[in-house]
Amino acid sequence: KIFINFPGSPLPYYDLGLIYLRSNNYNKAVYNFNKAIEINPYDKEKYSKSILSIAKRLAKSGDEQYKIGEYQEALNLYLESVQYFPAFSAALYRITNVYQRLSQYENAAEFAEKTLLHDTTNFKAMKTLGVPYKDNSYNSIMSDMDKQATNIAMNILKELQIGNDDSKINKLKEKEIIALIAYLQRLGSDINRK
Repeated sequence: KIFINFPGSPLPYYDLGLIYLRSNNYNKAVYNFNKAIEINPYDKEKYSKSILSIAKRLAKSGDEQYKIGEYQEALNLYLESVQYFPAFSAALYRITNVYQRLSQYENAAEFAEKTLLHDTTNFKAMKTLGVPYKDNSYNSIMSDMDKQATNIAMNILKELQIGNDDSKINKLKEKEIIALIAYLQRLGSDINRK
């Protein structure tokens, strides 16, 4: 009856989605949350958080299966997780790990690439794809990347004679072009070593 009385409102769909969520009927919950988004895209973040919570529940169940060596069951749960929330990079990388355990390396590479589409700093996914990282800690790698980006940004600002105060450097070093320049510099130094 509430749908009849309020046909243009997303709230009945959201509430129904919450009911389905509590009863672990994830398909119907996600359907209703997506229907709420369709009606009111301005509250997409609110409804998307509910969908993400479902994806996280499934990934947690997948983690439990992975820990006891039930890789196929873990894989099924992770895949269901990203079916509901495709940008869930943690689950995407967990799928990569399962495929590696199952010796399905092409599938592992595919999901490592998907991971990087949503989390460009996931160095474990990069390593899976063959990027030559040593077993340095994540913080060390990120620190080195930040230093390199800062140096590139400073050089660009110097060349353009714009000045290089900290706010300009910080804005510029976050741009994707800086990552591309860093990659090309690395590629050039690798070629020179050969």
